[in-house]
Amino acid sequence: MIKLFKNSIIFKTSLLLAVYIVVLIFAMTSINNYRISSVVKSVAELAGKPILEGMIDFIDGDKYENLVRTLDENDPFFIETQAFFRNKKIETYAYYLYSMAINEYGEHIFIFDGEDPNSDSYTPMGYVEDTSLYDPAFLVTYETGEIQYTNVVQDLGEWGDMISAYAPIFNSKNEVVGIVGVDFDGASFLGILNEMNFNTIFLLGISILIFVVYLYYVFKNVVKQNRMLKATTEALENTIEEKNELMHSKSIFFANMSHEIRTPLNAIIGMTALAENEDDNIEKNKLLVKAKVASNHLLNVINNVLEISKMDANKVIIDYNTYDFYECIKDVVKIITFKVDEKSQNFRYEIDNNIPKYMVFDNFRLTQILTNLLSNAVKFTPDYGTINFYVESTSNEDGIYNIKFTVNDSGIGISKEQQEKLFDIFMQADDSTTRKYGGTGLGLFIAKFLTDEMGGSLYVESELHEGATFFAEFPVRQANEDEIKNSLIYDDMDVQDRDYSDKCLLLVEDIDINREILIGLVKGLNIEVVSAENGKQAVEIYKNSPERFDIIFMDIMMPEMDGYEATRQIRKLGCEHSKKVPIVAMTANAYKEDIEKCLDAGMDTHIAKPYSDKDLFKIMSYYLG
Repeated sequence: MIKLFKNSIIFKTSLLLAVYIVVLIFAMTSINNYRISSVVKSVAELAGKPILEGMIDFIDGDKYENLVRTLDENDPFFIETQAFFRNKKIETYAYYLYSMAINEYGEHIFIFDGEDPNSDSYTPMGYVEDTSLYDPAFLVTYETGEIQYTNVVQDLGEWGDMISAYAPIFNSKNEVVGIVGVDFDGASFLGILNEMNFNTIFLLGISILIFVVYLYYVFKNVVKQNRMLKATTEALENTIEEKNELMHSKSIFFANMSHEIRTPLNAIIGMTALAENEDDNIEKNKLLVKAKVASNHLLNVINNVLEISKMDANKVIIDYNTYDFYECIKDVVKIITFKVDEKSQNFRYEIDNNIPKYMVFDNFRLTQILTNLLSNAVKFTPDYGTINFYVESTSNEDGIYNIKFTVNDSGIGISKEQQEKLFDIFMQADDSTTRKYGGTGLGLFIAKFLTDEMGGSLYVESELHEGATFFAEFPVRQANEDEIKNSLIYDDMDVQDRDYSDKCLLLVEDIDINREILIGLVKGLNIEVVSAENGKQAVEIYKNSPERFDIIFMDIMMPEMDGYEATRQIRKLGCEHSKKVPIVAMTANAYKEDIEKCLDAGMDTHIAKPYSDKDLFKIMSYYLG
């Protein structure tokens, strides 16, 4: 019976099918491994090549060769290049970035490592590495002097599973003196490979029993795996392309930022130096005015960068108060008129008379949005060009007005392609725009973000070479009588001509120049100023004579005792005066939680550095009368 079965067609067919299936499974597994190998190599080349070329261009081969001999960690070349490796690793999202060399004993040693020197994964210079774990491409780099890429996911033991690329370092004699290596996390590729092999083994078990089912599942699985592999490859390529684009944008941004900071800084230093040597007071004042304009520009750049950090941390404050809407628009126009006059441009603005005089909105944020839009219009419009600014109400429902701001210019215009990324962070229309007109590429991103936060919208209509029109619109509420009354009380405050000779101010500030600035600003008010250099000293001064002080200006970050603790101790002194004396926080920290922390500590209000004399005088008028 067994003999008959062995000679039967079923047995022979089953045996033939089993062999066929095993061969088929083996072929599938090989194809999967080949595909993974191809993807690994292409990913290693696509991601690793630009990084390695940048590193090789930076490294001086002769200095590197000398460092291999000395292993001197105090060598300036080592310090500078180690920092470059560290920064490059962070910028490129590489898993590891390092360099190695062969010493006089034929050992492979580490020279530079992009890891944080304080982390456990950091490898110090001179550490002898066992290269037997490495892919053959590692040694081929030494032999051929060419960039090599791995086509397998390497198992590097405790270092993990990696996709790697290597590039040689040449000295001035064109000799290979070391290599730079970059590794990317390959765990996801191993997962894909293991998943493929598991599926094929699973199919082997069921396919021996039912040939038709087997063929069906093989076909289905091959299609699925091809789709998975294609999707994975496309996702990786898209991710790498997006990261490269972001890296390019960031590189341009930081280059522009360096220019945008250094230019006004150079003007400030230069103009103050000229003013210092100028005997003519009129000329000296002109130089100081130019220095002030440059400092305001620098402050605007810094504020934009800080604004981005607030947005990233979701800490932007929209502070609604009652303002004279028409006066706020006039203030914006005054700011922009100076720039318009410099280029002899034609500027016209109109405001809808149906808009109420007093409205509830964030004047600071509105000014930010409008000055960004108008400054761009001035920047990208040629001399003698035209800029129009319109403010109108498009609807009114129960005192909520939809205010539409329109900024139209006859400038260079924006193409449809450029408009798609116009409101993205770090972006300008294109790189040539940045080179020709300057700027950080943050203004429109900030304007769009703030408009969205205020429940509105910001959009553009433009054609290349035909000017541009920007529209910003959002709801603004009409102020009620009580809000208008309170606003008028505060707006009418002006202490510049008042005499506070019967008042005393306690100034708590640890920085000499900051104390000098405030004392100089209030000098004309004849107010007595007593200074303390830290919170502990301030508490002692106040404790000795609390009734003497009418107001306290308190810095936050100080040695020995900060402003929070000093305020708490003053409030807890027990006397009636200590509970009521106005304490004003002075700090560069202007986030919402920073202001709330000041109020929670017992302070009455907050003024952000750098502050203007107008801001300072308003606070003094409010509390001192």
